[in-house]
Amino acid sequence: MPESVTSNRPRPAATGAIPAIDPTHGKVDGQFTLKGKTAPLAFDVELMGAGKGFGHPRIGIKATTKIDPRALGLSPLLGASILLVVDAEFAEGF
Repeated sequence: MPESVTSNRPRPAATGAIPAIDPTHGKVDGQFTLKGKTAPLAFDVELMGAGKGFGHPRIGIKATTKIDPRALGLSPLLGASILLVVDAEFAEGF
């Protein structure tokens, strides 16, 4: 894509710690930054599975949260909250 298109896109960033609630659930609390605005954020995290898949150890997680678009400088037309869902798989050895 041309530089003028990609440079105007918001680039989210998140940081935080992961305390366990039970063996398969946790919560990630941190700060979420989008378009230069930062707001507190808490993801509910669930371990979806772990094991040796395709020859390499891997782990799958699902994390969900809601954000208030107005707190991050987004249009109120987006509604009172936006659901964020992260499905991720991590593999060792790549």
